[in-house]
Amino acid sequence: MSEDHQKHRSDSLLWSPSTGGGGKSFIGRTHFPPERRGKQAEVRIGPYSRGADTWTLKAEREEWVRIRAWSRETGKDPRELRKEEKLKV
Repeated sequence: MSEDHQKHRSDSLLWSPSTGGGGKSFIGRTHFPPERRGKQAEVRIGPYSRGADTWTLKAEREEWVRIRAWSRETGKDPRELRKEEKLKV
């Protein structure tokens, strides 16, 4: 991955200390509203691991693209998508 590409990535892997339960989670960061004055919005996508109810790197990237696209199309905070999806279930 080129250095320039890394600078513009807005998703990352968060490593939690073992004292707090430990583990790794994918998070996405963006500004909302998407202007320079927008506040940073952090969206936790899910845990990174192997097995059920976890995310692979490829799946996480696809989910982050979907979340950002939804936010741009609707003009809503990207954190609201998860809330809306939970209400539907």
